[in-house]
Amino acid sequence: IDGFARVSADGSGGAKLNAFDAATGNGTGGSVLVQAQSNGQITLDSGAAVTANGFGGINGVTGVDGGVGTGGLAQFLANGGNAHINSSNDILLEARGIGAPGFACGLCSEDGGQGFGGTIDFNGASGTGNTIDVTGNVFLNASGIAGVGLTAAAGNAQGGTASIGAGSGTVVTINGNVSVAADAV
Repeated sequence: IDGFARVSADGSGGAKLNAFDAATGNGTGGSVLVQAQSNGQITLDSGAAVTANGFGGINGVTGVDGGVGTGGLAQFLANGGNAHINSSNDILLEARGIGAPGFACGLCSEDGGQGFGGTIDFNGASGTGNTIDVTGNVFLNASGIAGVGLTAAAGNAQGGTASIGAGSGTVVTINGNVSVAADAV
């Protein structure tokens, strides 16, 4: 792939924009996979962003809490034997869960939405001879971020899981910085 690759399974909850809407929607990220399989190769000349974020729906009127955001599953795998992924630039994987804010006015008391981080797997998985080679930085973010509450409670947050691994007979090389986050904020 000569250009930048963007692979997304983001989910956004619906917004409550008028008094007739019942509630804000919850947003859940799906599953997204970039995988080189047995004897296969993926070359990313300009890097990639692989995202499975969940964004809670925004509250646009009074009386409703912010929506819940739940991260999904984002995977970047060399799997099955002699599978290779090469990138000449940065790689970003996200499975964040971001709760929506719970306020629409200064006198209201709507809670912020909850945020639950998802799962990220950056892995030279099963099979010998697999390689992942990145000439650039790698950023993994599976954080859960709670929505704020102006005059009420903020939402709860729970971090997810983010891992970098190399199975038996597998080589993962990153010629740059690595940032791994699975915070609860």
